[in-house]
Amino acid sequence: MAGVQEENRRRIALSLLVVGTALILLGVFLWISHQRGIADTAALAPMTKPGRSPVDKVTQVKVIQHVLFMLIVLIGILSVSLYALKVWSRRYRQALFRKPAAPTPSSDVWAMHKVPEELLPDDQDLNRPSPEGEG
Repeated sequence: MAGVQEENRRRIALSLLVVGTALILLGVFLWISHQRGIADTAALAPMTKPGRSPVDKVTQVKVIQHVLFMLIVLIGILSVSLYALKVWSRRYRQALFRKPAAPTPSSDVWAMHKVPEELLPDDQDLNRPSPEGEG
């Protein structure tokens, strides 16, 4: 989606997320209705197949609820991590393509490391021997 504008990218991503979630929920709904159809058929013909007990149905509903909850959690984690990856990659790209910073002026760098004039020893002091050397 390199040639797509930012607003359109968000719309496309959101619509794909909604469509994917809707398809997953539709699949779960169709599976549940298929299972109910099988249970209704079993209830109409009790001699051909033994029906499921109510405990099995409750367990199946709990499993479906758990699967749906985990699916929503995983979609949320995926969405957040993809958004974080997108933000990071854009900042990284901006850092790569940014113009280099202007060099700092180096003309007066050594002035910071010079000893102030009033602390410099006089030339006469340099020619005199030190008191420790007379010893």
